[in-house]
Amino acid sequence: MHDYRVNDKNGEKYNLTNEAFIGQGAQGTVYKISESRCVKIYASNQFAKMESKAFLSARGSSIIPRLYEKGAGYIIMEYLRGPSTDKYLRGKLIMPRWVTHQLGQVLQEMRRLHFTKLDSFLRHIFIDRDFKLRIIDLVNAYTVSSLFPARLFGDLKNLGLL
Repeated sequence: MHDYRVNDKNGEKYNLTNEAFIGQGAQGTVYKISESRCVKIYASNQFAKMESKAFLSARGSSIIPRLYEKGAGYIIMEYLRGPSTDKYLRGKLIMPRWVTHQLGQVLQEMRRLHFTKLDSFLRHIFIDRDFKLRIIDLVNAYTVSSLFPARLFGDLKNLGLL
């Protein structure tokens, strides 16, 4: 476990050696810190600034987890309890109509939010407890230009669902 301590705005301390590890990617590591919150600790402060900016500009969007706090090298955001879309779809013979419909809505919302990166892996799109698709990993939402969801289509093709 990571031995990193985070103090939130209420002064509550999180020693991540005692917290649940969720995952790790190129930009950072995510830990569950409560039933409704998780913390993402970034490999660099630049990644934290980029993702915080994206979360703040997309605040209120139904496809983005709620941002509770941002700090030097970390953010505290809503913990999404459901599976990633790739895990949900694995082993399915056909893609459920509601997933197809909502993937289209997610892409429309990303355009509405003026994201320059419209491409996302299915592992970065979660299904929340209300069966709504929510996107995580917004670090490059405004810094990378990809106006076609090639990764998303590639993931669907690999699952045999494209």
